[in-house]
Amino acid sequence: FESVAGIGESEELKNNAQLWVQIIRNQQAASKPYRLYLKTGYIYDDNVVLEPADQDIVSNESDSALMLYFSGKYDLVKDRRVTSGIGYSHYQSLYQDLDEYNLVGSMGNVYVNYQLNESWTLGVKYLPTYYWVDSESYLMQHRFNPSVLWMIDNFNAVDFSYSYYRNNYFTDNFRDGHANKTSADYSHSFSEIDGYAFCGIGYEIYSASAKDEDFSELRTLLGISCDIFDHTRITVYGKYYDKSYDHKDSSYDIKRDDSRYYVSASITQNIWKQWLSVSAEYNYTKNNSNIADYDYERNAVLLSVSVDL
Repeated sequence: FESVAGIGESEELKNNAQLWVQIIRNQQAASKPYRLYLKTGYIYDDNVVLEPADQDIVSNESDSALMLYFSGKYDLVKDRRVTSGIGYSHYQSLYQDLDEYNLVGSMGNVYVNYQLNESWTLGVKYLPTYYWVDSESYLMQHRFNPSVLWMIDNFNAVDFSYSYYRNNYFTDNFRDGHANKTSADYSHSFSEIDGYAFCGIGYEIYSASAKDEDFSELRTLLGISCDIFDHTRITVYGKYYDKSYDHKDSSYDIKRDDSRYYVSASITQNIWKQWLSVSAEYNYTKNNSNIADYDYERNAVLLSVSVDL
């Protein structure tokens, strides 16, 4: 089917072959009780930020780092309607000079999915996460995440999600707190090409031990991912965050209000049997705040190799 999709005599024949390629890939992925994913790469960052643990701690310095990400899951129960299992993810960064920004993240995953029918699937996850910064305990997070997936048809889907999470900061107890977050994400798969478009909206309310840290945040997302050549995929997406704090900042005596813009573009080349890939990725972040000390821009370039089994 891949050969026909590339050299078929008619566009209809190519499109049908490409559709079958995607169906077979989805069936192969669904039949496996496990998934393993490994990504390692080297990043240059002109303004190092402590992420994904905290995007408000900014160094205002450039550096390069070795990045490592591993994720695995195994379905302990898998039948026609119910899928349940466990998973684990690990993230680590090692900066060349800014050792104080070295981050290790360890996330567990216990999940259950129940398929009501061909259109609706209910799911729930429990995600305990522990972060270390410069080898010191930084944050413990417990997240409870129920969701509803609506498969409108073979090409359109909507994922409704709710998250409740609690943060325990080991170095700053004033930031301890809990959050309620809702989101809706839509995706559309193209029939003519191997690709899809996606968008989403979410809203979060965070309540902390210190009033300075109480906030609400609106998130929007828009992007596209598709193959441009054989085994070569581009992905481009943008995010916008509008974050408003509930009370006056005790240091500045005004309510903080931030707008953050994030753009990502990547190109990925599959080099071996659908599971070994190399990629180049560029990320841009700009944070605008009514408190000038929180304004920043960031450019980051990542070259990586990934294995998806």
